[in-house]
Amino acid sequence: MVVRDVLGGSVLVSVLALSGCGGGGGGDSTADDGNGTTTPQTVVAGSIGIEANTRVDQDTSDFLSFSSDPSIDSPLNSDAERQLLPSSVVLGGYVSADSGARAVGNPYDDYAMDSVDRYSIALAPGDTVRVQTFDLATTHQVRVVLRDPSTGAEISSDSTDPTTDPSNPALPKLLASITLPSDGSYTSGNYSVDIETDVNDAGPVRYVLTKMPFSQSLTLSFDWPRFEFVPSEAIVSMQTSGAQGVAALSALDASNARQLDDHHWLVQMSPRQFSGTVERQDATLNWVSALRKKSGIDRVTPNYVMHSQAVGSPQTAVNEPLYKEQWHYGLINVPASWQLAPNGASSVKVAVLDTGVFKSPSAWHPELSGNLLVLPGSDFVSEPYDNDDVNTAIFGSLGPDDIPADPGNAVGSNVFHGTHVAGTIAGDGNNDEGGTGIAFNASLIPVRVLGEGGSGSLKDLYRALDWVASNSGADIVNLSLGGLPYDQELEAKLANLKANNIIVVAAAGNDRSNVPTYPGASRSVFGVSAVDAAGNLASYSNYGDRIDLAGPGGDGSRDANFDGKADLVLSSSAILGDGGYFEPAYIGLQGTSMAAPHVSGVFALMKEAKPNLDVVNDLESWLMAGRLTNGSAGSKTPEFGYGLIDAGKAVATALENPSITVLSPTPYYVSLNSERISEIVTLNPVGASSSVTGLTVGSYPNWLSVSVNNSGANPELTFALTNPQNLDPNVPLQASVSVSYTTDQQRTLDIPVSAQVVTDEQQRNAGVHFVLLVDTTPDAKGLYQAEAQVAATVENGEYQFSFPLENGDGVQTQSEVTPGDYFLVAGTDLDNDGIICQPGEACAEYPVSGLREAIHVDQNTDLTNIRMTTGFSRPTISAATPDVLPRPDFAGYRLIPEDDFVRPLKRLSGE
Repeated sequence: MVVRDVLGGSVLVSVLALSGCGGGGGGDSTADDGNGTTTPQTVVAGSIGIEANTRVDQDTSDFLSFSSDPSIDSPLNSDAERQLLPSSVVLGGYVSADSGARAVGNPYDDYAMDSVDRYSIALAPGDTVRVQTFDLATTHQVRVVLRDPSTGAEISSDSTDPTTDPSNPALPKLLASITLPSDGSYTSGNYSVDIETDVNDAGPVRYVLTKMPFSQSLTLSFDWPRFEFVPSEAIVSMQTSGAQGVAALSALDASNARQLDDHHWLVQMSPRQFSGTVERQDATLNWVSALRKKSGIDRVTPNYVMHSQAVGSPQTAVNEPLYKEQWHYGLINVPASWQLAPNGASSVKVAVLDTGVFKSPSAWHPELSGNLLVLPGSDFVSEPYDNDDVNTAIFGSLGPDDIPADPGNAVGSNVFHGTHVAGTIAGDGNNDEGGTGIAFNASLIPVRVLGEGGSGSLKDLYRALDWVASNSGADIVNLSLGGLPYDQELEAKLANLKANNIIVVAAAGNDRSNVPTYPGASRSVFGVSAVDAAGNLASYSNYGDRIDLAGPGGDGSRDANFDGKADLVLSSSAILGDGGYFEPAYIGLQGTSMAAPHVSGVFALMKEAKPNLDVVNDLESWLMAGRLTNGSAGSKTPEFGYGLIDAGKAVATALENPSITVLSPTPYYVSLNSERISEIVTLNPVGASSSVTGLTVGSYPNWLSVSVNNSGANPELTFALTNPQNLDPNVPLQASVSVSYTTDQQRTLDIPVSAQVVTDEQQRNAGVHFVLLVDTTPDAKGLYQAEAQVAATVENGEYQFSFPLENGDGVQTQSEVTPGDYFLVAGTDLDNDGIICQPGEACAEYPVSGLREAIHVDQNTDLTNIRMTTGFSRPTISAATPDVLPRPDFAGYRLIPEDDFVRPLKRLSGE
């Protein structure tokens, strides 16, 4: 049995939610409107949402593009005619020094000349814009230039070079970056960005431009995973060990099985599983997919060939204060809790059972080092899952040891999961670096139970839980891991922790399911679901009667607080830096893994406020009474349990008879936009019953007005935009309004305010989308051929599509589908080569990008409420996406040629 972290896909995964997907129904392929007229029966339909901050170049070569002549570009100094971009953006684009044809036998694949794209984007000193190109088969260079918008003078520039990377001549340089200098020469404002081609360098180039907050853009991948693996081999994790595991293994269509440990086996594909018509790599991946559906199987992965990470362009870890980006603290009233528990839980110990924490050759992560309590014997990862041997001097030896450091993954992306979780709980709030944790002075006990790829054995978790109970001295245990069925021994160990008054908090899981998974579903832990920035259930979060409460987990597909950024939880991590070494950094992630540490941090503050805090008599009873969350007494829902954790309310409850009173704003963060030009903030007294007097509001900018209303039970502040029609619609505004008041003493409260005239959700645009039903087997070139096709343009930030069943008249139109098995996909064709979903183009797959599944279409099909998500990023193979398989030969999805709009109906016999 394998323990896996339950990180929910982060910004790297296109999130999909099926709003309703019925089956059956029966009936004819046509419907009568009552007047004798028949219309084709719609069998597949739905909508496609767009990932947050997504935009598209408005002059691409797509024959359904925005501009009839993409070669016409705005004048150099005419910033008003440039394409305006939001301050955070992922944009797909196209440039070409000339026009021409690819000579592939399709007269409708001509590409247009577009030698330069011009953009205007809001930048602050130190902000970086990155442009990644995708033309590996050619040698086209692209130059990216940052200009002063008033003079056109060049500020900085960089170029791609697919022939060689100066920092590593063995690799092409496909990433260019420009940064607004932070030496005091420039101030925040709109700047011009040009993407240029060499007029002597003919041919089309696709690219993706990113400008995201801090290192968030470094977590994005724009190509399909192509990791190398051994053909005909797979690693199989059985659900049972011993004789039962062997019996289940014998039922598989495999040969030459070699046992790796109690549950893991290396197996080989039977020769009859592939034929000469199927490449051995494709046959292996099809076989792995089939094995995953067999009974008795927990997990199946290809036998990857491990490589060290390739060195990319140098990146610098962000070292400036990031608290203003941690929206998730204001959502749960953390600032009020800090006023009530000002010592940051300095006397509390929190054990984090996870992947360990990041350690460089010289030190632990600076956000955590001041609070780390590293204890002997705290690395429990056994040898089959361990990868400490990348550097035993830093990470210890293979197998259990005394150094709970996270060495990163040999395959897939590195998010340093345990480091991120630990940073939310107790990141240092006093080091003037990065962000902060909730219990910013608590002692962190890192306990490493997850190894390569975020996996580990249940046996290792058993030993770690026993150790925590008897050797660690921990007050609280955070388990941002799971995916297990009920296990009697695991339940007993969790019950033992509870009996010893050790508080255990666990992630509920990210399967969008109400099926209980453990340890989050255990009655001995506090199971936590995840919400986005508006307090709504995250699209990936589990739910059900085993949920106890909710915490902020983020949702990369949403910008629910309208701050212009995807709703990701920001915390400590590491990125690959210059020279191929990992460096401390801060990134945004999503998942119930991120929600659980918020609750652990609040419980730590409560433990400081009441040292004899009891799990049953205090925490459980207060939770059910509605005294720890935004819920009411006894009110429990499948989505949020007893409600979203409220840090201020919870700490005030733990104080029982607090001697101070503070004002807690609801909401804590004010976000204004063209759809919401005003917002009322209620100031709720928390703590003692002292009266509130002398409330005054400090200064604020002229684009904002603030009025005070003292007529109700609690004071209210109304924040409003003044003359929003005069504001630049693409420049985000920020302010902090100080409120002074007197209770037991003179106190102040700062309320952050942001404003932007245009909402991201309405403005999202990934370009014209072709929605296809394609054959499930690729052709000799690796292309999947479309059998039905519709084009969709964006409307209010999403696309609509529908496919009718062929109506029986013997002629199949382009949008009609005949009975059969298909993949449902959608994407852009920015370079007009007749292929979608190539790197640098937007893509969506049903049900989830990277995890496509075939659908069967006939007269009984009713898939008419499908919800998909598109974007330019691609899923990666990592602990966040354990079911994604590589695509070594994936070439894309081929469109129906433009002249093939109507064709004779193919006979079902295949003639």
